[in-house]
Amino acid sequence: MRQDIVNDNSLTFAEKIISVRADGAEKIHRPGDITVLPVDLAMAQDSTGPLAIKVFGEMGVPRVWDQSKIHLVIDHSFPAPDEKVANLHHLMREFVKKYGVRLVEGSISHQHLLENHVVPGMVLFGADSH
Repeated sequence: MRQDIVNDNSLTFAEKIISVRADGAEKIHRPGDITVLPVDLAMAQDSTGPLAIKVFGEMGVPRVWDQSKIHLVIDHSFPAPDEKVANLHHLMREFVKKYGVRLVEGSISHQHLLENHVVPGMVLFGADSH
């Protein structure tokens, strides 16, 4: 780990993580820079996950990049309150079967990831509104 970046108090916490984790990591990465990062974990929940799954299907991609790093979480509407939501959950379960990614049901997505998978310095992307 580059201590010069970690110890630079002019950088935000996010700038430090991004600069340390960026491919090459030869420079400080600032807002507006194009930066390539290794993704440690990706998450989609039952409100946004089905949208991503539909787009993924339209792209015709044969596989995901790393099954162990993708988590689908059913947390906003569990159990399904109606047929429409049940169909969305079914879509997520079928994606899990086809691509071998992880499915978590009945847990709060953000909390589940924090308590079970995330460690300091990880790069995590979530398909959520916040």
